Amino acid sequence: YARFDTPTQMSTLAIIDGTTRSVVDIRTERSNEFIELAFRPTGDAVAYTSLSSGRALRLIRLDGSPSQPLFPTEEITGFPAYALDRRLAYFYNGTPFGHSIFIDGVPFLTDAPHESTRVAWSPDGREMVVSRLSGPARLERVDVATRERTSVYVADGRWILGNPVFSPDGALLAFERTEGGPSEIWICNRDGSDARRLTADGDGPAERVPAVVVAARGAGHRG
Repeated sequence: YARFDTPTQMSTLAIIDGTTRSVVDIRTERSNEFIELAFRPTGDAVAYTSLSSGRALRLIRLDGSPSQPLFPTEEITGFPAYALDRRLAYFYNGTPFGHSIFIDGVPFLTDAPHESTRVAWSPDGREMVVSRLSGPARLERVDVATRERTSVYVADGRWILGNPVFSPDGALLAFERTEGGPSEIWICNRDGSDARRLTADGDGPAERVPAVVVAARGAGHRG
């Protein structure tokens, strides 16, 4: 995770041991440097969006060595997401593609505007779920080999859908749903059926992190 100290204007990248809950600081930089973090599947490095570099993607190893640019570009990038085989998908906004999805520096989905949010890789890496902006807000499941799209969840009203994530077994999908106020965390089956809200009224603003936590536990959740 990343934390930002307002008085000193310093940001720190840190990791938490899942067993001992101990915190280890990896690196501290000036400015709000570390956002939109993604662990590399090998567990030795983190991809992130660098605000000090104008929203460029960078990679930092957990030994604390200086970060390196991933895909040098002057355009806006962000929201990195790794597949288990280390392919890296991310949001891209720039000439000539606009709001698009790239994989490993190569344009992947450029035919329609996409929400500036993280994509979700299926556990087997054959599909991803993306948030589409054109028309009613909706989540689409994309076959990575053929790029064929299937609507998973279409929102009514003026909702914004984002930050989807699969459960470890690929059976469930958690996502963030927002309409001008606090975010809500929803969950549905892989095909979009049985969609239900997990956060209740009075929970307060939901953050993007709980969507990841919900999906990580989602394989055993049925209500």
